[in-house]
Amino acid sequence: EDEEIMTICHYPPGNTSNPQTLEIPVSDWSAHQNHGDREGACESDTDGDTVPNSADLCPNTYMPESVPGQYMLFDRFALTADSPIFRHGPRKKIGQYTLSDTKGCSCEQLVDVAENKKTYHFPQFPRLHRQMRSLFPFYTTGARDFGCGKAIVDMVKAF
Repeated sequence: EDEEIMTICHYPPGNTSNPQTLEIPVSDWSAHQNHGDREGACESDTDGDTVPNSADLCPNTYMPESVPGQYMLFDRFALTADSPIFRHGPRKKIGQYTLSDTKGCSCEQLVDVAENKKTYHFPQFPRLHRQMRSLFPFYTTGARDFGCGKAIVDMVKAF
């Protein structure tokens, strides 16, 4: 039978630092998805955020994002332009961070992970996921309205 085939970025168990592009039957996708594999070739960029699928923890990143909901505060960061470079508050000047630094995640997506609203691909990195989830509300409260602080961005960049 001609079963439909799809391309995935496969993370071998026990060797997740060596992702491989595979073609699998569509019927096998749920099993692969459950252990962290991603749709699309590893070297491609499905969401167009300049971060390849193999390194992208947050699919479907939008530029500009909806953060800040009000205005940017000093030393806050968000994707306020159609660019993978985070802008720095309050005047939205080009900042020192890019989507590569945040593993393909916008400020809004980082706050989603920290507040346990969405996990994206963070469970693949349990230590980073726990660190994000253990951030005090001080670091996330107001981030949607005023941009992300350096602490939350640096946490992902350092990983």
